[in-house]
Amino acid sequence: MADPGKRLFYIIRWMKYQNPSFQFAEMIPTQGGRYVPKPPMVYSSLSIIFMTLKRNYSGDAAVILTLGLTEEEKREVTRLMAGMSRVELLRHLPRPIGKKADGTPYRVFMVDADFENLKAIKQEIAREHFEILGLARNADAALDFFLSNRAHIDVVILSLGLPENGSLFVMDKMLSAKVGIRIFGLAPKGMPIAPDRLAQLAGREAIPIPLDREALMRVMGKALSG
Repeated sequence: MADPGKRLFYIIRWMKYQNPSFQFAEMIPTQGGRYVPKPPMVYSSLSIIFMTLKRNYSGDAAVILTLGLTEEEKREVTRLMAGMSRVELLRHLPRPIGKKADGTPYRVFMVDADFENLKAIKQEIAREHFEILGLARNADAALDFFLSNRAHIDVVILSLGLPENGSLFVMDKMLSAKVGIRIFGLAPKGMPIAPDRLAQLAGREAIPIPLDREALMRVMGKALSG
């Protein structure tokens, strides 16, 4: 990841109380060429991070890895690096699809009668920094939870195969209860879905079950990238 003899640091953009902050720490090399992050310190600005680098590591060649910076913040990093000859940028990593542009996570509610599906999807989306608020196994529990917590829910992942057309009932209630809610549908491959229903889904297509990680990331990424 970094050349031998160079120290590797990371900067992660974070949101707290409506203002951005930045987690900063060193990555420590281990056997086998892997790196382990030290616990971060939190700073209110990028300029303070670079002052810390200059004060504490001015004699060391350093490489920086960033995650989730805005375009304006990337330009600021470039400007700050210009004043430090021994600091170079490794790369800016793209924002995980589970994070909004401001750095806060999309908050997800998941509904499926099949617990194994829920478990598999939860594992995949957690890697993309989504925050899982709750799980439900049937239409009644799903609607109760959603109506009680709708103010905090950004995304719903909903099985389209709940018994007794429960999925369509729940979808209609959710869409009417919260304007702008993004609902992603889960459906077995080949399951017929009416075009008007597909149009209501975020991404305009269903996520196939059994779970296809590539399809899950593609559909969710397409719908949440704006």
